Amino acid sequence: MPMPTQHKLMWYVLLALRTLGGTATNSEVEAEIVSILGLSPEQAAQAHRRSRITELGYRCAWARTYLRKMGAISPVSKAVWRLTTVGASLNESAARIKR
Repeated sequence: MPMPTQHKLMWYVLLALRTLGGTATNSEVEAEIVSILGLSPEQAAQAHRRSRITELGYRCAWARTYLRKMGAISPVSKAVWRLTTVGASLNESAARIKR
């Protein structure tokens, strides 16, 4: 499976937060997304070309940014996110920016 775009990952970030009880760290969300998508360890560890984080981490960061701007998630503390009532009510098509 190819790595989903940050726009498609928006849904998986929400799904992961729902599965993890509504609040989770970046690494917990990413681990849950790896499980949901069935990504191989190699895919999950693929380095981003211009930073020190993984490609998945980079794309999830953008997905979280978009979700925060939509009011679907809110920061609890550094690298910890909470699902909002808006985020809890979104379905897959509403949780994506069309690109």
